[in-house]
Amino acid sequence: MEEIENHLTQFAKIEDAVVLVEENKQGEKLLTAYVKALHHLHVTELRTFLSDRLPHYMIPSRYILLEKMPLTPNGKKDRKAVLYMKQTHLSYNHSEISPRDSTEEKIYNIWTSVLDARQFGIDDHFFALGGQSLLATKVLMKLQDCFQVDLSISDLFKALTVRKLAGLIQYTLKSKTKQQVGINKADHAYEIPLSSFQQRLWFLDRLEEGLSTSYNVLTVWKLKGYCDPIILEKSINHIVSRHQSLRTTFIEKEGQPFQNILPSLQVPLLKTDLNHISENQQMDQVVQTARKMTEQRFDLEKGPLLRAQLFCLADAESVFALCMHHIISDDWSMEVFIKELAVIYESFLMNQSLSLPELSIQYADFAIWQRKSLNSSRHKEQAEYWKQQLQGDLPVLQLPADQVRPERFTYRGATETLTISRETADQLLSLGQQEEATLFMVILAAYSILLHVYTGQEDILIGSPIANRKQEEVKDLIGFFVNTIVLRTKLSEKLTFKELLKHVKQISMDAYRYQDFPFDRLVEEVKPERDMRYPLLIQAWLVFQHIPQRKSCF
Repeated sequence: MEEIENHLTQFAKIEDAVVLVEENKQGEKLLTAYVKALHHLHVTELRTFLSDRLPHYMIPSRYILLEKMPLTPNGKKDRKAVLYMKQTHLSYNHSEISPRDSTEEKIYNIWTSVLDARQFGIDDHFFALGGQSLLATKVLMKLQDCFQVDLSISDLFKALTVRKLAGLIQYTLKSKTKQQVGINKADHAYEIPLSSFQQRLWFLDRLEEGLSTSYNVLTVWKLKGYCDPIILEKSINHIVSRHQSLRTTFIEKEGQPFQNILPSLQVPLLKTDLNHISENQQMDQVVQTARKMTEQRFDLEKGPLLRAQLFCLADAESVFALCMHHIISDDWSMEVFIKELAVIYESFLMNQSLSLPELSIQYADFAIWQRKSLNSSRHKEQAEYWKQQLQGDLPVLQLPADQVRPERFTYRGATETLTISRETADQLLSLGQQEEATLFMVILAAYSILLHVYTGQEDILIGSPIANRKQEEVKDLIGFFVNTIVLRTKLSEKLTFKELLKHVKQISMDAYRYQDFPFDRLVEEVKPERDMRYPLLIQAWLVFQHIPQRKSCF
């Protein structure tokens, strides 16, 4: 931070400065500059000054004006005390940075919403404002809905400012006809097929004769304040009524699975009172009971495919556990669920009308739309890409083992936890921003090297789940949308890390572009050699979960 502060104090209007790494509402780390100015100044002139001297990833995203710089008893700048000083956000020179036309204004508003940015210019960098892959996906959904154009993350990475992105969108609109990428309501009078993602899990469930609990997904939230279990149960069932996916079971006719949407479903909320035991005993009980929730199998044909439990720890503290089968939900869905639950619970508690907008489609509409799209030219283009990317002999990861592999692989394993320091995390973020790569790409490059060191292999396949919510209509739906992409890295002893990162960045962006090609279809196209001792095609995964800091929901 010292280098940034030195450059700030070289600006004629600034007397002193402190730069801190802070987090926005979404948990993104951003650089914030606290400055004591000699004269009136705008952010625009300050950022212009810094952009000539520092790379974009070292330019602060926020600028706070202090009346005076706090000092320690030793006369040094008190970095902690600046947070408690009277503060004023520096303003922009809006004649220079305001959107110049309707296209820029729409993009600017989308960035403001998704990035939780207070003020920024049309030439400010996406990464400098806290952008990363998941937020890029959300930006693209909104851009697609707003402008009716099909853009990819790689397009966004080539136009990382509002000004450049507006130019790209205007060029796209002029050069091609607007693409109708929306999903509409479908006729549910006939048998409703499973989505490709659901069909894979249904097949695995049948293969394991419905005995596996590997796809039970548990999420636990700690609730602050008194929680009324009656209102909570009523709120849960309102969500079940609102989202057809939560009322869906799966039936088989002549060997083919179909969705069976129940007209109504009542999900009971189990309540466990732990007020009478110690805090340590409470946590032990919660962990044990939650584990049992995940070990209890779901019957896909009979349902329900979710269960809920409330643990009361004290008068103003409780734990809410929700377990669903993956075939009706994913991580993104869990975020949708808890956000809606907070809104609905508060409305019922205060006896107010609900403010949630009506869902434009249901998961069944997506499944029907996806099935129809499998015959499109876009689908054929995606198939060609993946066949080319995964052509030739596909490597099987040969990690060293101290035991002989069983004849058939199992899901039995163990967990090792490693926590990296904030300093290391910040360095990784800075490296990514310097190379215009996301943190995921940096870690993927490092992970590839680690696997190469252990195996000696230079051709490595790594699987990674991806949200796969490119359409605006599905962003507020609960359902199974997550897909698996295969990232094939080619390593060489001659490559520098930055060269490998550049390679990883390119294959990642290409994979993002074709992310909605279903994994089961990919397997059909590539036809990898089956060896029951190993998971099919992918033996190593990188699961990168962006978990923003949340405020209490109740």
